[in-house]
Amino acid sequence: LTSDCPLITVVAGVLIQRGQLDASCLDHEDSVREEVLRAFRDVLVADPVGADSAMRRAVLDAVSVLQPFRSDDPAFQNALAALVLAPYDRAVSHLRGLEDAGVLLRRGNSLRVVPDLLGDVVLSGACFDERSGVSTGYIERAVEVADAGPRQNIFVNAARIDWKIRHDRSGAPSLTDTLWLAMSAEF
Repeated sequence: LTSDCPLITVVAGVLIQRGQLDASCLDHEDSVREEVLRAFRDVLVADPVGADSAMRRAVLDAVSVLQPFRSDDPAFQNALAALVLAPYDRAVSHLRGLEDAGVLLRRGNSLRVVPDLLGDVVLSGACFDERSGVSTGYIERAVEVADAGPRQNIFVNAARIDWKIRHDRSGAPSLTDTLWLAMSAEF
């Protein structure tokens, strides 16, 4: 099921071996990538030192919606702090931990979730509740707390996953409709 993506094959094998992924959930070709990457995300956000996995997960969600996250830009720092409901200085250690784990890739002062498919899975999970089929409101909250620079990144990232969610699930709400309204009003 994952022959075209060796990363997912290896990650799935390791997670199954460790007992952190149930192999029986991998019987549908359409969802195997998302299932493996969700389990991978959950393992990666477990904070081995501070046991603050909720905060680490919130930081990962925030970076996925703001990426590329510019660590030297106060507008991005403020947006991340508002999204994780904690001062930026508390989030920095989680950014470093995720970078050390290989989940975030740094280029200069910019951070991205890698691989891109993992970033999409993280952002989709933050923005869309698959069980109820509705938006979680995360995109709207991100737009509320972001200035112009980060807001542009939010729009690009939301548009990227909006297509996938609506393609995979007919009748799913658009995550970008409210963004278009806000951008139109702003101009």
